[in-house]
Amino acid sequence: MRCCYHGWLYDTTGQCIEFPLEPKVSRQQQDLRLKSYPLQALGGLLFAYMGPDPQKAPLLPRWDVLVREDGKREVKVFPDHHCNWLQIQENTADSTHTFYLHGIMDRELGLNHPFAAYYRRPIESMEFGFCEWGLDKTIVYGGDVPETEIRPPMIFPNILRIPNGPVEVMHWRVPIDDENTRILFVAFTPVNNGSVRTPEDAVIPFEYVPVMKTPDGEYDLQSFFSQDQMAQETQGVIYDRSNENLGTSDRGIVMYRRMLQEQIERVEQGKDPTVAVVRDPAKNRMIDFPNITSPADAIELIRAKEKAA
Repeated sequence: MRCCYHGWLYDTTGQCIEFPLEPKVSRQQQDLRLKSYPLQALGGLLFAYMGPDPQKAPLLPRWDVLVREDGKREVKVFPDHHCNWLQIQENTADSTHTFYLHGIMDRELGLNHPFAAYYRRPIESMEFGFCEWGLDKTIVYGGDVPETEIRPPMIFPNILRIPNGPVEVMHWRVPIDDENTRILFVAFTPVNNGSVRTPEDAVIPFEYVPVMKTPDGEYDLQSFFSQDQMAQETQGVIYDRSNENLGTSDRGIVMYRRMLQEQIERVEQGKDPTVAVVRDPAKNRMIDFPNITSPADAIELIRAKEKAA
């Protein structure tokens, strides 16, 4: 890499190897090296370790959507969200918003999203718990199609893991700065007959998702993604949490905030985080969540009952 300003040339380690127009004696004896972050490619994404000591970096978790080869992988880049990343991640710890924001709003707007009826079922109870990846989430639904739904954990600190029917999905909420966030979306669609295979080291084409707003700047609300963006951005670029009124359904958010504070303090003290850190290669062959409830079965039951009605 050569600097376009003065022509200094750096090799792949960051070491400067050419100093145009500089006396050889003055520069050749100096070890000028660019600072850098360790970088790894996996599943179509590039991951940089930005922790305090690269020599002590944990393993890059081999999430199933990044390393499975029995299907097709796709990568999407969502429109930049104009708010702090934490507002987006707290959405993942908020299990009740799916009932109103996605279930009820879909019916009120006449959108008929295929998953909306799944989330519209009455919620009888919710449970949250700490786990090695972040937060476990369980919802007990009542109504005509009762079910105990075990959702994938909220992965600390900034990942959403969720099944969309047969498609396994992960979102990474990546801060651009304090007031803007980029969301990277990876989806893996299994193919039972093995006719499509996507190696983990394959170059995956990516797609920029169009802006999810109408020409006049309003939120279009046609998808769950745009509904979430509306709720996250209209809190303001940095939500003032000192003036909020939390309810019992916000337990997951409270637990996540405590976890975040505890892990920040550990890192400041030079300690390892205790959540979502992988150091054992034997446990990192592929990380999946095989025991979670799949929404596909419940969706088919709901559709059948709606059709019969």
